[in-house]
Amino acid sequence: MLKCLCHMTYEDFLDHAEECERLAEAARLPSNRHALLSAAEMWRKMAADTKPRNGEDQVVLGDPRIDT
Repeated sequence: MLKCLCHMTYEDFLDHAEECERLAEAARLPSNRHALLSAAEMWRKMAADTKPRNGEDQVVLGDPRIDT
């Protein structure tokens, strides 16, 4: 089940990216493969935005501790 994006952690985003990549490998249609790989890329970008910095605790999207 998909969590609210504002409560997802770095690991959650990576899990979704890996699932999209796994499904893309099994996709028969190139258009499906492309869509899944595009989705995986977006999940990885969101993961990069939530990656903990400087040894801080796990940071989640929308955390007020993150400089914008």
